[in-house]
Amino acid sequence: VFGATISNLTFNTPTLKGYYNVGTLAGYADKTNIDNVDVTNLSITGDSTLASDKIGGLVGYNKVSTGSGYTLQNSQVSGTITGAGSYVAGLVGNNDQVAISNSSANVAVTSTSGDNIGGLVGYNNLANITNSSSTGNVTATGRSYVGGLVGQNTSSTISNSFATGKIIGASNIGGLIGYNTTSSTVNGSYATGDVEAT
Repeated sequence: VFGATISNLTFNTPTLKGYYNVGTLAGYADKTNIDNVDVTNLSITGDSTLASDKIGGLVGYNKVSTGSGYTLQNSQVSGTITGAGSYVAGLVGNNDQVAISNSSANVAVTSTSGDNIGGLVGYNNLANITNSSSTGNVTATGRSYVGGLVGQNTSSTISNSFATGKIIGASNIGGLIGYNTTSSTVNGSYATGDVEAT
């Protein structure tokens, strides 16, 4: 998807299988505004024969190649995702420069290989997250950059957001964020889930 505005959609019980840029709404979205899209009871399975990359319940890879001001808002996802690689999350696998607000994921996320695994976003870069949440467990045994809300947060601010799921990973893991860079800030946000290092 390129240069689109997408709003007011509902997906019920979608089932997907793939390994690269996989998402219920879009595997790859560039310069796209998303508003009020709900995905209920999804099931996404990464191809076990290939290393998965950029899998999200809504969008696999959400980016802005040029310009600014693009948003993903008022959207929800529930279900399960089982990947076999990096950038795997309940809402967006890899989010680059798209602000996220008033959105949530209740998704059980599992990745058997790869890093940057999150309940809401796997890897978040130059994109603020506000009033958003994740309530699913995140399981990435032996992996790095694993977080209840965001796996890795770079040059971004997270505000008034929370995560409640149990987190399992190896290094750079956290109930809210697996790894938060020094150029990133967190305000008014919290996590309540157990964190287990493997």
